[in-house]
Amino acid sequence: MSEILHRDGAHANSSSLQYDDLAAPPLGLPAILGGPFPNPYQDLAYSRWLVAGADPEGLLNFASPPNAIVYGVAKGLTSGDASSPPSMTIAYPNSKIASFDVLSMRFGCVVNTLGNVAVPEGCNIKVVGTKVDPGDPSATQSELTAFGFTPDTLLGDGTVSLELAANMVEVEFPPTFRELTNMTIEIIQSTTLPLITGIYVDNFNYETLAT
Repeated sequence: MSEILHRDGAHANSSSLQYDDLAAPPLGLPAILGGPFPNPYQDLAYSRWLVAGADPEGLLNFASPPNAIVYGVAKGLTSGDASSPPSMTIAYPNSKIASFDVLSMRFGCVVNTLGNVAVPEGCNIKVVGTKVDPGDPSATQSELTAFGFTPDTLLGDGTVSLELAANMVEVEFPPTFRELTNMTIEIIQSTTLPLITGIYVDNFNYETLAT
């Protein structure tokens, strides 16, 4: 984390999270066996995320091994809440963060997040950012964007949906994803079913502004 000059002249902290300092499950074991996610972590509180180590089979190549964060059936079913999307937020006890700007991230989707081999699959995700309504400080407004992930194809003709290897894709967020108080990521479509699809995130880049 480094301090920068925010666009409004205030000082902000810039972070590029690779999650490699967090405890991940031993290689070959599912992310569900990982340690608890520390909250808050680098100024944000995480809900329904787990820390994952790189797949020993190398099927989904993390942007910056050895770790990434993951959400999917492994977390949703065991928490008893498979319908609510995972989130990052500044709303936690004793938070000194006023808002955060999301810049970019890398992500990829897989099927079989309960197993120790996660096969990459195509997916579309919806990202919703929540911020205070500038016209009414007691209200909030939402910003929406969507991204897609298409695994590399073995044959190069785009006819195979489930692949044996894939790289995460990098996505950049629109300028509307500034001054957020909360952000959720939801899988809205996948090659199999969203319920049995996991999403991995790495190299999450953002800036936080203190109160």
